[in-house]
Amino acid sequence: GGLSLYNQRSLKNLKGLDSLKTISSLYIQHCDLLSLDGIENLKKIKNSIYFWRSDFLNNFEALHNIDTLLGDLELRHTEAKSLKGLENLNYVRGKIKIIANSELNDFCNISTLASSRPVYNGPLDDVPYQTIYIRSNKFNPSSSEFSNGNCKK
Repeated sequence: GGLSLYNQRSLKNLKGLDSLKTISSLYIQHCDLLSLDGIENLKKIKNSIYFWRSDFLNNFEALHNIDTLLGDLELRHTEAKSLKGLENLNYVRGKIKIIANSELNDFCNISTLASSRPVYNGPLDDVPYQTIYIRSNKFNPSSSEFSNGNCKK
């Protein structure tokens, strides 16, 4: 099964879930999580990862063991300054959308992913498969900036 949390305002971390190794999906919306502590042992997510309106979440470090994602990766409205924790993510079958993370200025931890797919800047409704959509973050690197090693400001 998957892990879905919606509107969990009193939940600050995910401690107690450390026995999870594989889940089908990870959906976290409108939660006041401060960290993802508790899911550090997670190694595989069979489908997608969505973080949407997790306004206090400031890092993804607990996801450091995940290397393959067979769905999409979407990060919206978090307080993360970097994508540390996603550095071992070598393959995402679907789309990657990183949108409206007001403090996010360091994309270096997804440079490997960015080298294998283009950054798309068109309309959100038309994001092509196997692209990275980056918009409205503190820094929004283009494909050429990734290629030149300019992945943070």
